Amino acid sequence: MVQPLWFNPPYSKNVKSNIGKHFLHLIDTHFPRSSILHKLFNRNTVKVSYRCMKNIKSVTANHNTKILASTTTSPSTLARIYMCNCRTKTECPLNGECLSRKIVYQAEVTSVDNGEIKRYIGITANPFKQRFRNHQKSFRHEIYANETALSTHAWKLKKSKRRYKIKWSIAKKAASYVPGATNCNLCRTEKFLILKANKNTIPNKHSELLTKCRHQRKFLAANVSCARSMNCTRNICNT
Repeated sequence: MVQPLWFNPPYSKNVKSNIGKHFLHLIDTHFPRSSILHKLFNRNTVKVSYRCMKNIKSVTANHNTKILASTTTSPSTLARIYMCNCRTKTECPLNGECLSRKIVYQAEVTSVDNGEIKRYIGITANPFKQRFRNHQKSFRHEIYANETALSTHAWKLKKSKRRYKIKWSIAKKAASYVPGATNCNLCRTEKFLILKANKNTIPNKHSELLTKCRHQRKFLAANVSCARSMNCTRNICNT
């Protein structure tokens, strides 16, 4: 397969002509179907684009983020971070890592009666324990039964009077969205694992693959004051 050849004219507000249209017209004129070079130069192999790199604002923001992270977080500081604050360490839901951030986690739901296993995939940029408490809430109160695909499956087992147990684990670790970035690796990793998983053993809905990054919305001006509130219970602040 021939890789497309890109024509990147410099952008200028003073130019009023449709550069892309005129350029493609030249391709059609000088390389018609009767030309022996038409296979190499046509609208499928030659593309026009004004932008093929990040803008200066994005590059600057990423650079500043790396500099601040390297100066504020040293290896000795990271070593002192607590990964678990459970009173009884043996009861930690994530094997001593319940305070882990920016992870894709897996909840393995096993039906005690028939041994059926379902593996739910979820993400959290906040400490896992905060997300774990939200899951526990949805397991206890039926009003939150449809809050996640995991709670829906748990209540389905409850109503059919089938006992179950859940084993939590970290599937992947990835960086979440930061201002200036073009994507969120945490959300992309979750969607990749959902696509890769066995459809017969995963309760996640494929509609989750079409959702937008919720971590990016945290940085919108409308949500800044909400995120700073200690009493905020919105889902956007708990993921």
